[in-house]
Amino acid sequence: MLPIVLMGLVDESDTRLFEELYNTFEKKLFAYSMSILHNRSLSEEAVSETFFRLAKCFKRIHNLEVSELEAFTVIINRNCCYDIFRSEEKNSSIVIDEAETNESFSEEQIDLDNIIVTDLINKLPEIYKDTIILRYYYELTEKETAYQLGISVSAVKKRLKYAFNFLRKETSNE
Repeated sequence: MLPIVLMGLVDESDTRLFEELYNTFEKKLFAYSMSILHNRSLSEEAVSETFFRLAKCFKRIHNLEVSELEAFTVIINRNCCYDIFRSEEKNSSIVIDEAETNESFSEEQIDLDNIIVTDLINKLPEIYKDTIILRYYYELTEKETAYQLGISVSAVKKRLKYAFNFLRKETSNE
């Protein structure tokens, strides 16, 4: 997949930067895609589509700070996952194969704790989910999270407080 995407990049320095971006985020994006789609092949498709979309706009984004680039990449990946999910759902062909979801992922191994946390976070409304993911999964500061979401720092704090209260209630019910 990577060679096909790299053909779209003209500049050799862009090619090296894109390869570095791919090597840095590919496994994280796959794990995140699995948490949404619960299907290995659809998750691989989502990661591929993410990098295709990144290549299209790479000239505009390659100068972003690492934290901004990471946040941008995750949001694109999430949107790709939802596009794939909607497409599969529309075609009524989404079938979660238990053998596929229970495979061993070697380096992409997702432990039980991460699956539980991911499932809980996925129950949150989108605005709170994005805030949690940017702040804690990608370890952005509250200020960086606010910038990425286009909101104030106090709004980030309020969303995080709401999210934690929601998660606390969810875990006490189980």
